[in-house]
Parts: sequence; C-alpha cells; structure tokens
Amino acid sequence: MGAIAYGHEEVAIYLWISSNVAQMAKDNSTVLHYAAKHGNNSLARAACERKIHININQTTRPGNYTALRLATMYRQDRIVNILLEHGAYPNITDVNGNTPRDYAFDEQRRNIFEDWDYIRGRKRKASDSE
Repeated sequence: MGAIAYGHEEVAIYLWISSNVAQMAKDNSTVLHYAAKHGNNSLARAACERKIHININQTTRPGNYTALRLATMYRQDRIVNILLEHGAYPNITDVNGNTPRDYAFDEQRRNIFEDWDYIRGRKRKASDSE
C-alpha cells in the first residue's frame, strides 16, 4: 500500500495484480480505499474492472468508510466516477450517519452524484419498460 501512497503507480499495479486481490488491511480497507485516498486512478479502474475477489462497497473498521466516501472526501473526482460507474453504493453511511454524498461540499462534487442518480434512473426506466 506504500507504493500507492507515494505515487508509484506502476509498482502498485504490479504488486496488486501479482498478489491476493482480496487482501485487506487490519482495518478492513482494500486496495480501493488506498487508491481512493491517494488518487491512483489507474489502480482504482483496474481493481473495479477485474471484478474478482474485491468488494467495491467494503467498509473499514471502526469508521465504516467506503472507498467512495474516501474518494469524495479527498476530492478524487475521477475515482468517484470510476466507483459509481462500477456500482458503488452512494448511500452507505459511516459511523456518523453520513453518506459519501454528504462529503461533497461543493457544487461540482454534488453534480457528480446527481448525474449518476439521473443515469441510474434512466437505466431503471428502460429496463422496466422492456
């Protein structure tokens, strides 16, 4: 996880691909939590697209933080989009009862969530009409 924190993207991706993807830290955080916190877009996308042995909605202990919450809090807009695109739930609450959307303090970040709400709503309507 240190490779992510220090911006060594190629090393982080290599280590992640060649290791146990389901591996979690003691606090239940995954590679997605670290990618979200440190802004590693490539690693976040790779972890989401592989869809093996990783829970995109995994929460940490004791804070109950998801990768989406961390990406929002640390203003990692590209990762917020990646996570939402791959099915991250925006309504999981942390220990304070806040959702990731509650950490979108400016209009640009709130718009990301609103855009995805709109897209998901359109997809639901399309599947209901079939």
